Amino acid sequence: MSDNNSFKHNKKYFIPFWGINDNISEKIIYDKMKKYSNAGIEELITWFNSGCEIEFLSKEFFKKYFNIIDVAKRFNIKLWIYDDFNWPSGSSAGRITDEFPEFRQNFLEYLIIDNIEPGGFYAPNEILNAFLISDNGKVSELRGYYRFNHLKYKLDNNGKILIFYKDFFEGKIAASSGAKWSRNNSFFADLLNKKAVDKFIELNLESFKNRFEKEFGKTIIGVFTDEPAILMRFSGMGANFPE
Repeated sequence: MSDNNSFKHNKKYFIPFWGINDNISEKIIYDKMKKYSNAGIEELITWFNSGCEIEFLSKEFFKKYFNIIDVAKRFNIKLWIYDDFNWPSGSSAGRITDEFPEFRQNFLEYLIIDNIEPGGFYAPNEILNAFLISDNGKVSELRGYYRFNHLKYKLDNNGKILIFYKDFFEGKIAASSGAKWSRNNSFFADLLNKKAVDKFIELNLESFKNRFEKEFGKTIIGVFTDEPAILMRFSGMGANFPE
């Protein structure tokens, strides 16, 4: 925006992010709110992100948020809860995948092999199915020849084996990094798993509700969720895919 009147004339189009990336003080909260109010801003998305010195959802975090609500009331500014730390939404700042490994995002991966040692073949993770593909194009399912990630089958010279196995996303995620207190894990929550999403709602949104429910629909008017992601290489599966 080029001037302070821009928001006043475009209120229904813009809800700015307030990026909170330090140990925010009461004075900073007041000064920021005053500037936003003077610019004609009536709604804000409170976004705690990289550099924030306050651990997300900690006691100190909610003390700061109570102060944010209090000052917002003075300036008649409405708040939107940004539902996670950094982004993408869904991991509760990495807590879900740390404390509940069964909720880590998994996906379907495959291998094609044309040689098996006498002791068998070990896939990187649990084998979900395997197929013999003969040179003549015939496809045969190999049920009963594998257990967990171990396939034991005598492969002739005239075919290949296609193996499908379960794997897990691993990679740096902004939601669990970017602050001194970050967990810095390399997993992300399986957002196709209802139980994982329910746990996210319990840890994050219910925590806000338990403390600020009386402000819902008044000072707090909404929740913003940011880029909930399916971070996988081959094909999404979710918790119930094998069935």
